[in-house]
Formats: sequence, structure tokens, C-alpha cells
Amino acid sequence: FNTFGIGLAVAAVGIASQYVGAKQETEATIYSAKLVSFSFVIGIIVTILLFLSAPLIANLMGAQNHTYTLFVRYIRYRSFEFPFYFVFAIYQSIRQARGDTISPVLLSVASIIWNLILTWILVGYMNLGITGAGISTLTAQIVIFPFVIYGLFFSRKHPRIYIKDLGFNKDIIKEISRFALPSAFSSMISSLGFAVIQSIILSYGEVVSSGFSTGNRISSILLNPAMAIGSVQAAFVGQNIGHGNKERAKQSYRSARNISVLFMLIGIAIAIPLAPQIIELIIGNKSPEINRVAREYSIWILATQPLMAMYNNYMSLFNGSGNNKY
Repeated sequence: FNTFGIGLAVAAVGIASQYVGAKQETEATIYSAKLVSFSFVIGIIVTILLFLSAPLIANLMGAQNHTYTLFVRYIRYRSFEFPFYFVFAIYQSIRQARGDTISPVLLSVASIIWNLILTWILVGYMNLGITGAGISTLTAQIVIFPFVIYGLFFSRKHPRIYIKDLGFNKDIIKEISRFALPSAFSSMISSLGFAVIQSIILSYGEVVSSGFSTGNRISSILLNPAMAIGSVQAAFVGQNIGHGNKERAKQSYRSARNISVLFMLIGIAIAIPLAPQIIELIIGNKSPEINRVAREYSIWILATQPLMAMYNNYMSLFNGSGNNKY
């Protein structure tokens, strides 16, 4: 279900950055307002669908007995965050399209810190388990939402959108869908593939599934900066294409690709030797068998990260230039 948010965010970067680059500020503002409206409504629809389909998803993922109950409970708590998450994704994309990468990062960091502290309190001290984890993650999205609304509608530092521009317009929705649907479909296929892999891994038992999950968390630590670079790259490409400077758009891609790959290579050189210590930091040392599986899987998944960085840069190039179908 996150794929809808990814698709909308891609549409926001692609559309807004090209209008900004072409100096068409009015169009950029109107499209941004429509994207906010569209994302909030889609978020509500996703919340309803995910809440109702949580038992079916748990069955498809192979969860059983007590794991099934916890899975359904956690998914239903998390389902309520989508309207807030989707609007934040649009806010982040609008800011990036105008060259402001700091404001979204500050809110993201605040959300993460809130999540960590509240998880520590609810799970570690109040023993609320999966309920506490779900509540902390949900409230981490809600707590930054007033700042997102202020930044979108009332900011004096950045261009604002206006309440009168909210709502829906058939032609604009078509344009948004042209950008959003290919990216959403691509992300959906990737997520579906990962869900199939996850269900297979679950069939091998808790040790293998825990090791698999830990390895993915380590790889995501490395991949997240490369994804951030890709997001900025998409905005640069869109702005330069909107301004008619295709050569500079190409140079933006090359620079972002090289930086991402170099960052990945350095990260791998550090992470692989330190993998045992990183794994212990994440899951402790209570289960040597889980640690062993996590170490073995981490080596393989980390080796793929430069290729994943290049793939992310290709996607950002296509998204920023409006060629999402590729």
C-alpha cells in the first residue's frame, strides 16, 4: 500500500519541478494543492482497505496462531497512518522540487526520534509489545502533521499553496495519474515480490526469518542515503528539463550516480567487517544462531547495494524527466 504514496510523491516531484524550472509558479502551486487533496483521499481509502484486509494479508504471509493475531493487530494500527504519511510524502516532494531538502529531513528526524523514544517507553517499560510498537509508529506520523500543514499553507519562507486551490480537477488528475500510476505499479510489483520472498522465508522458521529481517535492516541503513540523493536528483532533472537545459539534467544524473555508488562502496567496506557488531547492536547476542544467519545473509545483500544505488538513480532520472513508464 505504500506504493500509492511512492507514486504520488514521484508525480509531485516530476510535475512541480518542471513547472518551477519553467518559471510557471501559478501552475506549480495549483498542481501541488491538487496533489495534497488527492493524496489525503487516497490515504483514507488505503486505510479502510488495509484495515479490512489485514486478516487476509496475514494468511497470505503465512502467519499462524499467536503470530497471526499480533500481525493483524499491528497492521490495523499502522493502517491509520496512511493519510498523514501520503500528505507528508507530497510535502517532501514539493519542497524537494523547489530545492528545499532541509525541512523534510528535519521533520523526518523528529518523527524517527519520537518513534524511538515512544517505542522504548511503551514496549520496554510498559510491556505493550506489538500494540506499543504500532501506537508509537502511528503517532510518529501524526505528531509532525501540524508542521506539514503549516509548511504547506502558512509558511513565509517558502511558496505556499492555497485552500481555494484544493479539490479535484479532471484534467489535473489525469496528468497526476500519468506520472503516478507507472511508479506506483512498479513499486507494487517490487513489494509483491518481496512479500512472496518474505512468505517463503517465514516457512523456514523464526531463526531464518529473524536473520533475514536483520540483514535487510542493515542494507537499508546504507541504501537510505542513496535514495535521498536520488530524490534530490529527480528534482534537479525536472527543474532543468522545465528550463530547457537537458545537458545539465544529464550531468545531474551522472553526478548523483557517481556519488551514490562511491558512497555504497565505502559503506560496504565499513559494514562487512563490522557486521557482527552491528548485528549485536540491533538484536543483541541472545541467539547465536540468528546472529550467524544474519551475518551470512548480510554479506550477500550488502554486495548488491552498489547495483541498487545505480537502479535508484535510473528511476530518479526517469521520474524527474516524466518518463515514468520506463
